[in-house]
Amino acid sequence: MIKYITSLYLLSALYCAAQIPSAPIPLSIANSMTTNAPAGCGSVGDAVHLIAWWTTDNNSGVDATGNGNSVAWTGTPSFNTAQVTNGVTLNGTTQFGSLNNGSLSTIPTVLTLMCWINTSATGGEVLSANPFNDWEFCINEGSTGGGSQSGEPCFFNSSSWATCSSTINSGTWHHIAVSNDGTNTKFYIDGSLINTVAQGAVNTGSGNGLGIGCRPGGSVLLAGSLDDIRIYSVVESGSFILSVYNAGLGNCPG
Repeated sequence: MIKYITSLYLLSALYCAAQIPSAPIPLSIANSMTTNAPAGCGSVGDAVHLIAWWTTDNNSGVDATGNGNSVAWTGTPSFNTAQVTNGVTLNGTTQFGSLNNGSLSTIPTVLTLMCWINTSATGGEVLSANPFNDWEFCINEGSTGGGSQSGEPCFFNSSSWATCSSTINSGTWHHIAVSNDGTNTKFYIDGSLINTVAQGAVNTGSGNGLGIGCRPGGSVLLAGSLDDIRIYSVVESGSFILSVYNAGLGNCPG
């Protein structure tokens, strides 16, 4: 009888314990469970390697990762409904974003850069970290980067240029991404791999700041709109980049 009562007590205790909410899953563990789930689909998408993320929501340059890489806007750019939520619109003459401190003072040796862009411009900077010393992700002007097409994405790794071979300055929204693994640079447009170029690693960073829509200091300005700007400290896969693109279209898995 005593054993029976004891068993009932243990079962009751186990049942009650099961009803108590567990502690939140640490971000690193939760992220590993949803690595390829993009923003808008229940996860930011690979939060472990997402080192800077400017959603441009709430008319601000706050870094949504919490890593302290907030951008200061010059020239009072406008914030309007964009591809994902709100985006920043730059006039190409007086408006740009800049970051002079934060955790990006040392740039990762491998990286993936991506954003949504809507521009009709023939050239200008998208993201730039002390160009000619670190790296820059830009829109080719036709002579910059050794390419012949105005309006194609290009990438400089501090010693050589790579170009996408396809243009995006159609005046409509496109998702663009570039990755560099120290050996090759890959260009993606709207979730599809467009070009792979043999190119060495980027410089690890000289601490002279980062520009959005410009080179640090406010030159080579971009005219157009940007949204959902991200820097990852890893070479993301094509399937991951496609998932982020699809999330921007509102096409979430499930």
